[in-house]
Amino acid sequence: MSASTGQGLGTILWWPARIALPYAVVVVRRHLDCLYILQLERYKPDRYGRWLRGHWIRLIPGLEIVLQVMTVFSAPLLIALLGFQWTAAYLLWLATGHLILWRHRSLQVSQRLQHTTRAIRVSLVAFGVSSLLGAAYVWLVVAWMPKLDVLARLMIGAIGAVAWVGIFAPGIVLLAAQAVVPVERRIYQRFLGEAERRIRTYPGRVIGITGSYGKTTTKFITAALLGAKYRVLKTPDGVNTTMGITRVIREELSDGHEIFVVEVAAYGPGEIREVCEVLRPRLAILTSVGVQHLERFGTQARIAEAKYELLASLPPGGTAVVNADDPVCLELAGRARIEGKRVVLYGLAEAAGGLAIRGVDVKVSGRGTRFRVITD
Repeated sequence: MSASTGQGLGTILWWPARIALPYAVVVVRRHLDCLYILQLERYKPDRYGRWLRGHWIRLIPGLEIVLQVMTVFSAPLLIALLGFQWTAAYLLWLATGHLILWRHRSLQVSQRLQHTTRAIRVSLVAFGVSSLLGAAYVWLVVAWMPKLDVLARLMIGAIGAVAWVGIFAPGIVLLAAQAVVPVERRIYQRFLGEAERRIRTYPGRVIGITGSYGKTTTKFITAALLGAKYRVLKTPDGVNTTMGITRVIREELSDGHEIFVVEVAAYGPGEIREVCEVLRPRLAILTSVGVQHLERFGTQARIAEAKYELLASLPPGGTAVVNADDPVCLELAGRARIEGKRVVLYGLAEAAGGLAIRGVDVKVSGRGTRFRVITD
């Protein structure tokens, strides 16, 4: 089956599910949103757990909990005590489900869940646990309500199973993340070792790029400029973590690539240092230091320290290319110079002195940005 055929089949099945099983669609989406957050938190259960404690209401609004609890307890009331058919319980569940689905907003806005093999492993465990818990709940309902017909018991059980799995989905994903830690640790060490051995024999140059913003664009521009003269490999869009970068090294980097351009990101202290121990960059580009991920670092100073890990990883005489228009970057450039790095400053500021690369005559239009580059 081709990818386009698979996508078409998925679309065909998705819309009937939205119509007939609206809250089940919300539950699946919530699992995927939780996996997305776990991925952003580097699959670390402790960091994911801290995020949950601070953002629980974003995942499961209070109205949804009220509606689902009401539906769970109303279903047996309608069927067992008031004598309604099981279809009445289903219609109530359908109505509340459509209301919740209409109000539901995914957390995957600026980025999307990357369906890596690691994400797939965690998702299989999470959906497996959810299925087992749901099946156990249905079995209990069927066993405890023997006087009702089978369809009525199955309907009551299914409504409750989907409700509880939906409400506790964030915790289920946390449990799945904890469960796969031993397996992931072994895989991580093996991949890391293979990447380190590959880099030790790699004859080309590694360029590392980081910053609070601008690093992805800088990566593409750098690779495009160097590609006119050299054989260049760059990390794909969205790949900037240790595991993602080591995968590119293991599977794509060859001796035929003269330059390897790598975007590195940090969601916590020590992460850039960890990946640089593998990469051993000879040139680093620092684009900016802002307040992105301030909730993880606490202060801008800690963000700056994390970004500096890239410059600190350079060998003696290694080149640090730094944005002089950013005052924090400029401070880090001075620190790198003291530590024996070769610092190259770039920027647009007319009054700034010591710029090796300056952009002038900047013009912005609907067709893009144009400027001239002056070099010393």
